[in-house]
Amino acid sequence: MVERRLLLHAGMPKTGTSALQAAFARNERLLEAAGVHHPEGGAHRRALRGKVTAGNAGPLTPWLRGGDEPSRDEVATWLDDLLGQTPAGADRVLISSETCFYAVVERATALRELLAERGCGLEALVLVRDAVPWTVSTYGQHVQRLGHAGSLAQWVEQFRHVYADWRTRLTTLREVLGPESLTVLHYDSHRADLVGHVFAEVLGVPTATPPRQDAPVNRTLGAREVAWMREVNASIDDVDRARGVGNVLLKGEPLVGDVPLRAGRAEAARIAELAEPHVAWVNDTFFHGGPVLGTGLDAAADADVDTAASVTLGDDERAALGLAVHLAERLPRGSGVDAEVAELRGRLQEERRRRRAAERRLRRVEVEDPDTSTPDEPSPGRWRAALRRRR
Repeated sequence: MVERRLLLHAGMPKTGTSALQAAFARNERLLEAAGVHHPEGGAHRRALRGKVTAGNAGPLTPWLRGGDEPSRDEVATWLDDLLGQTPAGADRVLISSETCFYAVVERATALRELLAERGCGLEALVLVRDAVPWTVSTYGQHVQRLGHAGSLAQWVEQFRHVYADWRTRLTTLREVLGPESLTVLHYDSHRADLVGHVFAEVLGVPTATPPRQDAPVNRTLGAREVAWMREVNASIDDVDRARGVGNVLLKGEPLVGDVPLRAGRAEAARIAELAEPHVAWVNDTFFHGGPVLGTGLDAAADADVDTAASVTLGDDERAALGLAVHLAERLPRGSGVDAEVAELRGRLQEERRRRRAAERRLRRVEVEDPDTSTPDEPSPGRWRAALRRRR
């Protein structure tokens, strides 16, 4: 009889976790046909809709990180229920939560022991990402969800330990599980078809039946949206209320004309400096010394401008965001804050469309009749000056 194993998809954060979790939920029959059981967690409906979730690890997430609650007995009961509900034909049980990446040695060891007592093995899947794009994405997440109001450069110095943490966390999983039970994938190499690669190469789903994939999950905020959120975070002391504004931004379509968040040359070089020794360790340990994981410095070499710091908000945008902050601070949680902020976001979009239309009309006037103006009629130059003042 083949030993049943619990496969723990443990992140890292910002490596397509939400997209994979949505795919796991949407393709459960496909997984079952390959002998993989994906239990439904508390946020299963959100995953089916392509929303951000914490995964299906239940009490395992806080426990693995060393929290006082739940207890070992509660985790053991959860495992009994989990394995008891697993179909007889499934030889793997798929649990996904990126925060399990931060498991401490003692709890990871205890999980392996609890599973062994129940005749079940433990293996893990972790994805790693090039340092510069990972840092930019993580910075955006901290601005959008954790109340960070500083620049990318400030974030890098404040959290400069995160790169060494890669080594700590991967070492924990490798030592507890053994090298043969830890799969490490390079996110950037498989980003174009991450879900397809994981289903085929890790989960054993036949390539003849590709998994269902819908719209992108948990999109990254653009540079202007991050600038908005920094303004909000600087104005609201309550992180939960600020996060509510960020959630509304994330629900909507990307701003027309917005640009991706990027690190400039100086910021990218600093990230590469901090991350390089830990990137080298990952390559030596998991990729046989080959240059698989990178710093991402080469891809950022042509970026003269740090878009995370270069966006300047107009007076109209600041006024609307000021109103959004006012509403978020005054209204009770669970009320219409999201709806109010969504309406304000629409007003900002409309203002930008109106401004672009006015600029197009101005250019047409200048081309068709550049010298037509009377003392009683503003010249095109005056119109342009008026537009600049409105910004």
